[in-house]
Amino acid sequence: MSTRAQMHERAPLPKPGTEVWLEDLVGGPWSAEVLAHEGDLVRISAPRIGHQRVVFPLEEAFTLTYRLHEVPCEAPAMLVESPGGIPLRGDYLVRLMAPPLRLQRRGAVRVPVQLIVRAEARDTREVDAASIISGTTENLSADGALVRLEHPLAIGDLIDVAVQCGGAAGTVNAVGSVVRCDRQGTRSRPWRVALAFREIEPRDQERLIRHLFERQRDLRRREIEESR
Repeated sequence: MSTRAQMHERAPLPKPGTEVWLEDLVGGPWSAEVLAHEGDLVRISAPRIGHQRVVFPLEEAFTLTYRLHEVPCEAPAMLVESPGGIPLRGDYLVRLMAPPLRLQRRGAVRVPVQLIVRAEARDTREVDAASIISGTTENLSADGALVRLEHPLAIGDLIDVAVQCGGAAGTVNAVGSVVRCDRQGTRSRPWRVALAFREIEPRDQERLIRHLFERQRDLRRREIEESR
């Protein structure tokens, strides 16, 4: 199945108890929980700052995202009034403007993105300028990266990697194992090194997944705009 077909696969609605994220609203993304389904509406808990409920304007479009068996899903959505105009005390009602879509599996998604990478071989006892490797990613996933470097690395080497994602994701740290190294061209950073992440903290992985999720969505939006 092609990447594009996988990205547009239909997904079921999030079940009660599922954590969801409200993307594209001011100050977001905001975390909430699905409380119930009410006809074609989804009732969610109100995001909070401390003990204060976050107030959003109704009828404002946003993207509802969630994961189903570790597969990211999303749908265009809108916060709406309760049927009959009954005021909502502590929850929100969400109307999905289109069926949810299932994106590619979180670990397998290889997103083309150029980010700065700093790396250091784990068997280096002393840290100096020569032991620090600088490069750029060619593509990136939650499981590994394809990196452009000036010099080759040996297959099987363990590398401490710091990927500078920027923004809310910040710098993501991992231990990568070199699984492939080949030369392509004679330009700056001619070596293409494939790294498989062997160790990564859960929080770092979550930040990386969210960054890749947002990047993937941006690429899809660009595809849609270019096809119009």
